[in-house]
Amino acid sequence: MKNHASVLFLAAAIFLLSSCKKEEAPIPENNTTSISVNDFYPLSPGSYWVYSKSYYDSSGTLISQMPEHDSVIVEKDTIINNLTYHKIKEYNFIGMNNVLIKFYRDSADCIVDDQGHIVFSIKNPGLVYRHIIEPDTIAYVDYVFNTTSDTVTVTCGTFICNDYRGDVFRKSDNYSIAYPLHKYCSKGKGVIRKNEMFLNSLYTIQFDLISYHIE
Repeated sequence: MKNHASVLFLAAAIFLLSSCKKEEAPIPENNTTSISVNDFYPLSPGSYWVYSKSYYDSSGTLISQMPEHDSVIVEKDTIINNLTYHKIKEYNFIGMNNVLIKFYRDSADCIVDDQGHIVFSIKNPGLVYRHIIEPDTIAYVDYVFNTTSDTVTVTCGTFICNDYRGDVFRKSDNYSIAYPLHKYCSKGKGVIRKNEMFLNSLYTIQFDLISYHIE
């Protein structure tokens, strides 16, 4: 894993370097007007999620089960530019020693970070949210909330989930090949399974929920 420490990792690029714009897409017949984004992405202080990590090569072959777990903790609320954000700490993200700190808030049924970038949304299902990876648009990711439910089984149980699916398009492929990302979220529980990708190698890490607590 340390050999890949210098590789541009998609998730980090999205959180730290992205800009975002919306593109219209057909809206499915199902709608989510009766639910809130917080039902799928709870951010109440004191909540936490612990994930196991599995490392796959570009063909989808399992390379290893990573020994360290990934822990995501909602620490507290904080005020930034007169807006209330939830402070998120993530430990052992892709094996790094440093703790990742993020600030998220609910904005019109979208989870946005302190730079205004959309992290997760159920608003207008079928609407595509594009994350542009800088510099020089080395890649972009088109995200869409899937209203069709999936059953996902992980260590701590089986959950009914909706997929916040991303399709990655790289400049090195002339943006012609879509590489899928998935973030399976369960109502009232949060993220059950997700995968993140190294842009250069297309290796992925899958995060599966081991335990959680929602305040």
